[in-house]
Amino acid sequence: MKTLLPISLMDLVAWFVAGHALPIEDQIASGLFNRWKLDFKLGLPPKSLEIVLPSDVSPVEDFEKLDGHAHCSEPEDHYFYCQESWNMMDHYTLEAGQRANLTRQESAAIWGWVYTDYFFINALAWGADDVETDVLWDSLTGESVGVCTLSKAEVWPYIEVLNGDLNKLPAPVGPLPPLFRGSPMSAQEVGNMITGGFSSTSPHLEIALSFVEYHLSGNEVVTTGGSLWVIESYISGKDISDFGSGSEAEVLFPAGSRLEVVECSPLGDETQQVIDAFQQLHGFDLICMKETLATHDHNPALSDRAMLAV
Repeated sequence: MKTLLPISLMDLVAWFVAGHALPIEDQIASGLFNRWKLDFKLGLPPKSLEIVLPSDVSPVEDFEKLDGHAHCSEPEDHYFYCQESWNMMDHYTLEAGQRANLTRQESAAIWGWVYTDYFFINALAWGADDVETDVLWDSLTGESVGVCTLSKAEVWPYIEVLNGDLNKLPAPVGPLPPLFRGSPMSAQEVGNMITGGFSSTSPHLEIALSFVEYHLSGNEVVTTGGSLWVIESYISGKDISDFGSGSEAEVLFPAGSRLEVVECSPLGDETQQVIDAFQQLHGFDLICMKETLATHDHNPALSDRAMLAV
């Protein structure tokens, strides 16, 4: 996202009060906004996602074999996600993977999440049984002629590799800044706990506020309601902004992480003034959270709430 942002929080207050925000076309082009727009789009019932793989099969090996065109309504050439991501990967991602001691397959999994594959990975991680991975178009008429699909069992190795990546990336050092996320859901809809699939957040308050200002309710863009999440403390969220040229500042929580709603701690005078001013304009809920360790008997892909959290 190339939109210029105010240089201080107090400038941000005046900027929003004056009626400015990130243009909606810039939001649509943003990876984080695309992931957040999918937030809770599907009303999925909570369900177990226990996938039993043969003990002699590596998730990396199955990830390499994952073909997005394995089940298409019309014949299509193979599309192996791992190899395609590796072919497109830039040197920024290669270097980031080397610094983190990731294999080429592991780097490809993060690249795939950042650029294209999050939409079906997280739908499955949060409970869908199968997903559409591609839409087939007639090159002459421009009309859709079919779709390709994959099941959760087929994509599960991809999810396992991506989760392993996040575990291998270095943990944040020193005092942790709060993380932010915009959501179309109210505090009542969010409930007391978020757990299940991957959760994407940003260290930049202005990005989350801009999403709250223009978010989806059904198929309409609305400017009121929703919520701003503030993740005050966390363990497993990892910065993946180095994986890709010009990638946004994104901190990603692995599938199975648990974000518990808590009473808000002081955020600092300037940050609180920004949030208060924006709340007066748009009437959203402020939800503060902290990450808690999952219990051993908790299925890491079983959601306590029926939601998609991208």
